[in-house]
Amino acid sequence: MKKLFFLFLYLAVSISVYSQNPEWINYYSSESYGYFIPGKSVAIEGNTIWCGAARCLVKFNKTTGERVIYNKVNSGLPMNDIMCIAVDKYGNKWIGTTWAGLVKFDGAACTIYDTSNSVLPYNNINALAVDGIGNLWIGTNHALIKFDGTNWTVFNSSNSGFPNGQLPISAIAIDDNNIVWIGTGVEGTVDPIYVPSGLIKFDGSTWTIYNSLNTHVHIDQVLSLAIDKNGNKWIGTYFGSLIKYDGDTTWTEYKDINSNSTIVPVTAIAGDENGNQWLITWNGLVKFDGDSWIGYKSTLHSSAYRSIIIDESENKWIGTFNDLQKFDGNTWSLIYNGIPDNNIRCIAIDEKGTPWIGTSGSGLLKYDGNFWTAYNSYTTKLPNNTITSIAIDKMGNKWFGLDAKNGLIKYDDNNLTIYRYGGTGRPPGTVSSIAIDTTGTVWMGTYDKGLSKFDGNIWTTYNSSNSGLPDNNIYSLAIDNTGSKWIGTSGGDLVKYDDNTWTVYDSTKSGLPKKEFRCLAIDKEGNKWIGTDGSGLIKYDGNNWTVYNTSNSGLPNNFIRSITIDENGNKWIGTVSAGLAKFYGNAWTIFNTTNSYLPYNYVTSIAIDANGNKWIGTYGGGLAIYKEGGVIVSVKKNESNSIPTYFILNQNYPNPFNPTTRINFSIPQRSQIKLKVFDLLGREIKILTEGLYEAGKYEIEFNAAKLPSGVYFYTLTTGSNSITKKMLLMK
Repeated sequence: MKKLFFLFLYLAVSISVYSQNPEWINYYSSESYGYFIPGKSVAIEGNTIWCGAARCLVKFNKTTGERVIYNKVNSGLPMNDIMCIAVDKYGNKWIGTTWAGLVKFDGAACTIYDTSNSVLPYNNINALAVDGIGNLWIGTNHALIKFDGTNWTVFNSSNSGFPNGQLPISAIAIDDNNIVWIGTGVEGTVDPIYVPSGLIKFDGSTWTIYNSLNTHVHIDQVLSLAIDKNGNKWIGTYFGSLIKYDGDTTWTEYKDINSNSTIVPVTAIAGDENGNQWLITWNGLVKFDGDSWIGYKSTLHSSAYRSIIIDESENKWIGTFNDLQKFDGNTWSLIYNGIPDNNIRCIAIDEKGTPWIGTSGSGLLKYDGNFWTAYNSYTTKLPNNTITSIAIDKMGNKWFGLDAKNGLIKYDDNNLTIYRYGGTGRPPGTVSSIAIDTTGTVWMGTYDKGLSKFDGNIWTTYNSSNSGLPDNNIYSLAIDNTGSKWIGTSGGDLVKYDDNTWTVYDSTKSGLPKKEFRCLAIDKEGNKWIGTDGSGLIKYDGNNWTVYNTSNSGLPNNFIRSITIDENGNKWIGTVSAGLAKFYGNAWTIFNTTNSYLPYNYVTSIAIDANGNKWIGTYGGGLAIYKEGGVIVSVKKNESNSIPTYFILNQNYPNPFNPTTRINFSIPQRSQIKLKVFDLLGREIKILTEGLYEAGKYEIEFNAAKLPSGVYFYTLTTGSNSITKKMLLMK
């Protein structure tokens, strides 16, 4: 007689969750990882929608529109890849991850169950369901687990009637009689005596297996399951079939999804009150009324659809790899979207504080603090989706570089102007770098065709044949406060051009290492900082050259891809494989994936906004924002046309509060401001915002989730003005 495996939980890791702005905020793309993830990653809890998308957990209040994002950085989640979500009768959210086990989230803390502290046989959780008694059913690669809150029961082929073979569980559904229905597939090498399992029924004692051999329908690879109000089981398969089983003897197979002969896997199913089945397929959303199929394409450009759930108002909530969307039958609404590409090439921030991000395959991205907007070949007339460089002129025009044919593009927030090779007079060459001088003239470095200048009408090209430029392969470009252009070449030459004279600093004249000069930055004192491809960091003060490398300094890697200097003179340096370095005076601080929340150690670009946030682009790990003391992301300007007459700090609202409140302030003229929070003893708790602000009215959110109840003070300072008000946190 086979024995089931019963164990008590002997250890659980509980971690408090905070959704406030931490020192790091990360934005990832799931789709860029390139693997196929079926899963039920959308769940409803009363007025709240929970969704696993864009490598994070999204909480959305349907009534207020409030949205909270949880990920590994700001919560107790052990990883960001979420496969499935289920909510139990106590309001606990159960979250299945790709490789880090099972997470229980009670709204305040995460408890993690994995192979090290529970009887879970695997850390990849593919499916979750809660039965009418409150038991949690967990599907992993090769086992089914029941957890009643105290005891774990593991069902596998060695201790129960669970079928033999390499059988990942892909879906679980539970009917009104608490019978568990399990969808499985096939993966890897199977046992020689393998019998296809497809759909499994478990009534608590008996296991029944339904497969192509005993049902005569294509049910051997199940991706999704749903049970309608009549008890019919609806099964979506990898082979593009929708199968209906009445629970008795009748099986009906439907193969005409989207009227497309191509195999279209059905990854999720949800039934509405009218008996229609809504399917998530690789071709999008499909409704099946029992006779006909209707396909729906989102009006929003989105990543691949993944899961669906229907609320009491018949709204369809759809999770994709990177988005959460709502479809009411007529209108599509975007609730949340993530960054669509993990390969960041360049970043620039405009006067409004909006970041513009160039990617390797998704075009140009803009982030407004709530949503990402992509400008690429799918959404606009952008001819190429690889952005090599970005610069923003004083009129707010965005200039970005593309390949040799399409070259340079200007975007004025309404229209794209493409300066192609030949027809527009633009010289050839793939754009490597862009800089704009005080007259608005655009200077463009290319990888193989030298330096070009564009004044809005006329193009001028400088190369090794017609100027003092020694090398036509330009990697970096910067303009100093005298208007001189500083140019870094692939051959290791640093070149200065003052509009009359070319000065070349090569290894024979200056003692510079002969390596590619990948990036350039100029500090307030006029010192040039040069990142090389293998020889570290170089400083030139106009007379002397200083080389910093892994042998003589704290620089972690000699291959540098980006340099940015903040208002305090700190140098922020991105390396190829050793993360981010901060350098000031003689002190080095290193941030990498081991000692920080930097998502990837290949840092391609760094930009700093007016609040001092560092926007860090990586090649392979998406985008990160970092600020010591906490990232400032929620300063909102009131768009009223009236200019304030007085310097005003309003009382926070609500007050008392728990845990968030809003603070409004007004400044009558352009000012450097700082808004701080202090405790009752006068200790500084947090800098909510600081920087140069235009005259206007502003609002910022303060989240005190980490703080104890009590009286706090907030102070707004600008120049000789300072106002302090009191607020009360009550938990």
